[in-house]
Amino acid sequence: MVIVFYILLASELLVEGLALPGGHNFAFIVSLFLSTFVIVSHFYKRLKFPKVITTIYVLFLCISIASALISSDFIKSFQTLAIHISCFLVLVYTYNNQSEIKRFLIYFIFLTGIIFCLWSLLLNLSVLSPIFYPDNGYQLVYSYTLSHNHLGDFLLLPLTICIYYFLNIKSGPQKNKTTINLLLILFSLPFFLFSYSRSAYLSLAVICLLLTVVKKESFNHNLKKIKIVALTLSLFLVFITIAVSSNSSQFKIFHPIKERLYDIAPFREKVVLGARIEYLYEGLRSIIERPVLGIGPGNFYLASIKYTNFTGTWTQTAHNIFLEIATENGIFAGILFVLFIFYSLRSKKRDLFFYLALVLILNFQTDYTYKLYSVSLLLFVILGVHLTMETIER
Repeated sequence: MVIVFYILLASELLVEGLALPGGHNFAFIVSLFLSTFVIVSHFYKRLKFPKVITTIYVLFLCISIASALISSDFIKSFQTLAIHISCFLVLVYTYNNQSEIKRFLIYFIFLTGIIFCLWSLLLNLSVLSPIFYPDNGYQLVYSYTLSHNHLGDFLLLPLTICIYYFLNIKSGPQKNKTTINLLLILFSLPFFLFSYSRSAYLSLAVICLLLTVVKKESFNHNLKKIKIVALTLSLFLVFITIAVSSNSSQFKIFHPIKERLYDIAPFREKVVLGARIEYLYEGLRSIIERPVLGIGPGNFYLASIKYTNFTGTWTQTAHNIFLEIATENGIFAGILFVLFIFYSLRSKKRDLFFYLALVLILNFQTDYTYKLYSVSLLLFVILGVHLTMETIER
């Protein structure tokens, strides 16, 4: 059954991520199939539900259903609600089949990451038929508006895995596998850097910093050397974030770097925060007006149209998962979702899957990758693998 689960997950992630025609809609349909699969596969086998997390999420769903019933765009609200339900069912399935899922998950992430990189390379070399070039940003392989490529956001996962193992935490592979990790980092890093995803840069920088505060006994190498490597990488990523932003024109030191990057792979410059302050304003105005049930799941765009400060300019998403949920479902639902994430991660166990979940959640604070159905599902898969009895009983 786990093989069927991975086939469904892979088909959703690849078709949507590779920007194949109809990929986003296809991913929604497969999400529904995954929900059905979870129910059917355990029809004669009782599912174990983590009590605290389930209680919180069910309350969140109840509020979301009430919000959907009064939504102005019921169809979009139904789709978003269906994804919320599918994600949780996938988490429960993963939690009930932890050992089998965990056995293949790292390989699954690496394999899909390599496929995305190679497909992105073919797209940027202009060797594919025009039918394969995406007409929207809900994919992981192409910079639709020369702004940034969401490939960098996905590569947070394989890079976090490599860095985690390269720092030689005891639960990782032996030293003779260090070369493999380095090669994987060297393969992924150019795609990561030239994605120009500042959200990805900063998310990885934070993870590197967090890894430096892991207890000393968790490392086999000298702690000072590890801190130097992690801090250097973090500062480099922050440096690149500023360099690819238009704000950097105020600092001459960034000019040569920006020009060199642009010559290799052109990009559209943006200010460091982009329009995120505007999105925050639109979301907060909507929350103030409709604090209890929000504007309806999936309906952030209605808040943006209504409260935008720039006539004719609006957005589909808040670029922040917590702000978006609070705007669409109300303050109480927003608080419940924050609690759900908190309790899902609350554990003394800081294993690899903790950092994988955390790096995605960090990325979801400044980018809309959570709007890709497959990426949201992947987060819940990782959370399900990370959950332990200690986590759910506290």
